[in-house]
Amino acid sequence: MAQVFELHFNPKLKEDLIFDSFCYEPTNVYEKRLGSLYLTGELKNVLPQNLRFLDHLTQVIKGKFYATPIKSIEENLKAGLKKANDFLEEEVKNDNTSWLGNLNFAVLSLKNFDLNFTKVGNLKIFLLRGGEIIDLGKKLELQEIEPYPLKIFLNIVSGKLTTDDIIFVSTKEIFDLFLDENFLAEITKSQIEKKFSEKELKRILQSKEKVLAGISGVCLLISLKEEVLPKKAISFEKEVKIIPLKKFFQPLFNQIKNFPKILQRLVPQRPKIKIRPKIEVKKFLPKLFALPKIQITKELKKKLILILALILLLAIGFLVFQRKREVSLKEKEKIVWENLAKESKLKIIENPEIYFEFSKEEFLPQKMTGLDNTFYFLNPNYNWFFKFENGKKEKIEAKEKIKMGASFAKNSILSLSEKNQLTLFENDLLKETFSLKEPYPEFEIDDFSVFKQNLYFLDSRKGEILKYSFPPNTSKFWLSSETKKVINAKSIAIDGSVWILTDDNKIDRYFAGKYQETLTLNIFPEPKNFEKIFTSFDLPYLFILEPAQKRVIVLEKTGSTGSPQAGEVFAQFQSEKFDDLKDFFVSDKIIYLLNGQKVYWIEI
Repeated sequence: MAQVFELHFNPKLKEDLIFDSFCYEPTNVYEKRLGSLYLTGELKNVLPQNLRFLDHLTQVIKGKFYATPIKSIEENLKAGLKKANDFLEEEVKNDNTSWLGNLNFAVLSLKNFDLNFTKVGNLKIFLLRGGEIIDLGKKLELQEIEPYPLKIFLNIVSGKLTTDDIIFVSTKEIFDLFLDENFLAEITKSQIEKKFSEKELKRILQSKEKVLAGISGVCLLISLKEEVLPKKAISFEKEVKIIPLKKFFQPLFNQIKNFPKILQRLVPQRPKIKIRPKIEVKKFLPKLFALPKIQITKELKKKLILILALILLLAIGFLVFQRKREVSLKEKEKIVWENLAKESKLKIIENPEIYFEFSKEEFLPQKMTGLDNTFYFLNPNYNWFFKFENGKKEKIEAKEKIKMGASFAKNSILSLSEKNQLTLFENDLLKETFSLKEPYPEFEIDDFSVFKQNLYFLDSRKGEILKYSFPPNTSKFWLSSETKKVINAKSIAIDGSVWILTDDNKIDRYFAGKYQETLTLNIFPEPKNFEKIFTSFDLPYLFILEPAQKRVIVLEKTGSTGSPQAGEVFAQFQSEKFDDLKDFFVSDKIIYLLNGQKVYWIEI
């Protein structure tokens, strides 16, 4: 388990310098096979057209790294770096060469305690272990860029980490300062004393606050902790073993091969008599011990061959019977699955319709929201977003990177930044920005929803829902003090009731600040990892997005006598094309699914 600290020092201190760090943790079972991906970058002497250069490069590497989880980590990392080289080569072809010689970038993949990394430029990568500071990036210092074809990222270094190790990645200026001011010495000291933590790191940094105020750069610290593995489940299910044909017949082949020896053992053998040299055996002595020889006649051979053929025939017949039985079982399983799918109203869509799509050069959308037939697409790494309406795309600039957004009114959207700055856009123009007053220290917003000019913010770590009336001057705790908290909730949706998607794939309903019920769900295939819940006052259904099983689920919202019960499945839509589901929105009777660069639409 890794604890990650991203330290950004005075990003606006130098106008021609940009830097950032990007941390990607696995979001599904497929990505977990590859582990975490950490990237840190710096671009000097930056021109206006390259302000988002690091974001684009990061998305290229990340997208390719997690694209094929069946391959090994090293293969995927190499594929990601190759894609990055192709991207950079294309930039040069388009006469964008200002980044050459100014780019410093590091890529690290971490799965359990296995580390793979590479870098370009003078970014520093060190390992802090047991009081020692080890330069991991030294092996990559001397590699040179290959110009034809252009190759920026070349070699990969691999290694094995251990508990309490700390990986330190930073720009050169930050590293020099940390070394000169004994930051690294204090960190290694706290590491040895088992005291290294967020609180300890803050104490170390605050002690040199004045020194840090005059420097600009980025630092990434990855602290390795011992992972507590879950107990292995004991299964009582019968395991079906597939026996290879060669292995199945091997005993029979061995018997046939050894048949002469077996037959020889069946025939009585003459006793071995040692003849002592001093004893004469008279020639006329009757051969009392002579035994008759058994001759294998043609008739006996025929009978033996027939017996062996019969044994072989029985074995083949048994194998054919077993094969037919297996096929029959598979057919029955398929029929059962199809019946269950039918009962669960699961519809498989082979070729879902594409509503529209972005090119990779144009935009890399991660989230979406909307109102009626107007849609907004966001990326947390960008301080701009796209609006799509009536077949036209329009780029809208923002002051800060947008963490998430929600439609507010007609032609209006609210965007939320990492610093909890709430911005209102009206008619594609920035109208007003508000700083949310934090109700308590370490207030962290995981999701938010708008209902009748009121804003509801979900803090799943604290298990609270904060309500702000617009404009958001003051907040209040929406949940009553005695009701069930929403600890580790994934998503929130509001239609008068507040619907909470829990971390164990359940749906809780709250009303007037109090817990009301948990819906009874009977869904096939069984849920693995629900990620988002959606509804609105005008919609009669609840919608659940589950990227892990490439589907969206439509549930009945309310139940009454003689009608479907709340939580009952109304429909399910699944497709192999839904291989990169990121977000979705529902308007009228149409579901819009953001899948990678594409937006699919499904009519309910």
